[in-house]
Order: sequence, then structure tokens, then C-alpha cells
Amino acid sequence: MNHDHLAIATSSNGELLFDADTGEVLICDEYGCCSSNKQRIDGETSYLSNIAKFDVAEWRQAYPGQVLENVDILDLGYWTTAGDYEGPELEWRGEARALANT
Repeated sequence: MNHDHLAIATSSNGELLFDADTGEVLICDEYGCCSSNKQRIDGETSYLSNIAKFDVAEWRQAYPGQVLENVDILDLGYWTTAGDYEGPELEWRGEARALANT
């Protein structure tokens, strides 16, 4: 599959490279991860490795005309590998917009 438009979602736990057209997560790079099973050094399981796809349609609706390139993970909804949906952090989004407009 050809991925022409890539984007990065960042968090304090790591970064996810994803297809900005489909939302499909391509690479999970978790900080502090030491093995291929995404087990963190502290023994906890990574929530980042459970993100399968980002809700790019919702993001585009919230930010019409903007290009999706580098984004904070809190600004994106996503589906997990189990099929559960987790929406974007709307309170955080509102605070980020307010700060950007000052």
C-alpha cells in the first residue's frame, strides 16, 4: 500500500507515525520501550501500541482547511486494536485553541 501523506501523533509516552489520509497507524515508537511486545521498562503495557487507527475525518471537521502533519495525540480520536473508540480530549482541544489565539 502506498502512503503518500504521513503524519506524526506525539504524546509524552512516544510517537505514532500514521497515514494522514486513512488514519492507519504504521509505526509505534514508545519512549522507554525495550522489546517488540511493547512492554515498557517499568513493566506496564503500552496504550500506544493498542491504537490501530486515528479518526482523521473528525480532526478535519474540527480543523477545516488545515493540513494534518504533526499533532498532539490528545487532539485525535482513535480506534483501538480491540475496536473500541476513544474520542479526542475536547477540553484540552479548547484550551489549546484559546492559547493559540492569544
